[in-house]
Amino acid sequence: VLVLVLVGDKAEAEDEDEDEDEDEEDEGELDEGDERQGEGSTRGSGSVGGGRGREAGTHPVRHQVPRILRAAGKTIGRSSSDGRMLSFVERIVDGASARGALVPHAVMRNALSAGDARNAEAMLVLMRELELEPGTEDYNIAMSIARASRFDEMVIVWWEEMAEYALDPDWFTCTQVVSAALRAGRPEVVEDVWGMLSEDADVVMMQRHLTMYTTIMRVLGERNNAPAICSLLQRILEDGIEMDGYAFRTAFMALEACNHWEGMKWSYAYGCTKSRIPNDVDIKMVYAALDNGEWKLAMKAIERVTRNFHRADKGRRSPGGVARLNRMRRAHRACTVAMSRFTTPETVGNVLDVMGLMWSSKLHPNHITYSAALKSAAQAHAPHVVETLLDRLDRDLQDGLVSTHVITLTHAVAAAGAAGDEEAVERWISRAEALGEGDEIIYTVAVEAASDCNNVDLAVAFVERMRTRGLQPNAHTYSALIDCLGKRGLVDEAMAVFQEACMLLDERDVMTYNATLGAVANGGRYELIASLLEQMKADNVVPNATTEKVIQRILSLLDGINVEGGHRVGSFSALQRRTVSRALQLEAAAAAKAEVIKVDSRTILDTLPALIESDTVETVSVPVSP
Repeated sequence: VLVLVLVGDKAEAEDEDEDEDEDEEDEGELDEGDERQGEGSTRGSGSVGGGRGREAGTHPVRHQVPRILRAAGKTIGRSSSDGRMLSFVERIVDGASARGALVPHAVMRNALSAGDARNAEAMLVLMRELELEPGTEDYNIAMSIARASRFDEMVIVWWEEMAEYALDPDWFTCTQVVSAALRAGRPEVVEDVWGMLSEDADVVMMQRHLTMYTTIMRVLGERNNAPAICSLLQRILEDGIEMDGYAFRTAFMALEACNHWEGMKWSYAYGCTKSRIPNDVDIKMVYAALDNGEWKLAMKAIERVTRNFHRADKGRRSPGGVARLNRMRRAHRACTVAMSRFTTPETVGNVLDVMGLMWSSKLHPNHITYSAALKSAAQAHAPHVVETLLDRLDRDLQDGLVSTHVITLTHAVAAAGAAGDEEAVERWISRAEALGEGDEIIYTVAVEAASDCNNVDLAVAFVERMRTRGLQPNAHTYSALIDCLGKRGLVDEAMAVFQEACMLLDERDVMTYNATLGAVANGGRYELIASLLEQMKADNVVPNATTEKVIQRILSLLDGINVEGGHRVGSFSALQRRTVSRALQLEAAAAAKAEVIKVDSRTILDTLPALIESDTVETVSVPVSP
């Protein structure tokens, strides 16, 4: 002990000025400890090591030990874990016990904070052996030392130990534990921290701990604990904590990870009232609202997207920059996806609303945005929307605000056809030809547009213009032309186009057969169906789902209708219709999934001609091979 006291004397000479204030604090704490020990404590007549000018009867444990512990901690260093600090403290305790003195709690706390993490662990054990129960502050000191040394598992062990001894952690404890648990890869501990805090109604949340709350929200989202996230947000709101943009983003993304739509809406609405929703959260809300069918909320988010982009762009001196381009791409993508969802007559009006928001800001629509808008308007059969979009697209192309792209021109042709505007179809296909953007796809779409306008001459003219430019019609082109002829009941012309397709195309396509079957059915030429099916079988063309729909329509038309030959095919029963449909379903399942049970690939082709040509339908069966 004398040697260690001399070490303390040496350190005191170096740090005398620094230690004076600390001595006053230690003496104040130790005075309180002595009062608790009572008047029966035995005091020696001298001090260990010959004394340092103290009054007679003063015990070194009272005045010398705190300074000695600090000096020893500086000398030994917190990086040591060889037990020297513990050995030193144990000798101090033995010396005090020999004189009948009790070691105050504050002395052990000084010893706890003087060493490294291993020392802190040993000191906590020693304190319990001396019946000096460690408190929350002692554990906070130990956790701080251990976390600084990256002993994260030790922090978690002490957290569990505090729960075992029913110690109430404070916010500093929770911060230490959350940080250590994340670094140790133990998210369940973070979840446990919030579980403990949420059960304590007396805990008041503070603004300076917002970072920890945000971290807890992120972890709860990863743990798919939506109720805990909602309860944390509720406590933040009740205690008046002001969330920043990062906190709102974290809360929204955590609830999104939990797929908790109601919580996402609540957090987004609350963030909007505080005007602290980041632009990327607005974009995420656009997608989420569209997925959940919340069209009004999607429009609100889109309005914020365009306004935020305009506001962020207004203060920039340079129009370029990677950040601005990234914002533009994200905003364009969100608006484009939104317009691609507005495909019903009830929602197609939102297409013009979105385009209006983009036109009024610096976020001008590009050719992809126009393509999505035109496609939605065509699917919704909204001629007034198509007309407005085409007029504005025409002006933007002339002004150079939108790049001329064959995809946009193709969608313009298709939209004009869906609106039944033959002049617009001709105008946009002529623009494509003038710009040299004509290809097989846009001419095929033009033929389909002419079919939508019920104009056979225009469809045939588009095919001829296609050939004059050195482009050969493909299966899609022939199918569109056959469909157009079939709608007008021109079966002979349709069959002629079909035969031409069979001669010119290298491979037979089921699409062409489907269009021809539909054209024959529309024209009432049922005597041609059997030969078409036989040719389909000979060409080794496998029927698809569209073929099934066409045949089901033919079956309904054949019900009670006289076919050529003078005899009447009996009424097709519901059982026979289900049999044919079931055969097609089994065939499709076998072809797509390679089922063990094999179905005759020509079931429908063998059955339907027999149904049509047979005098009695009751004897016809569907052959299914195992």
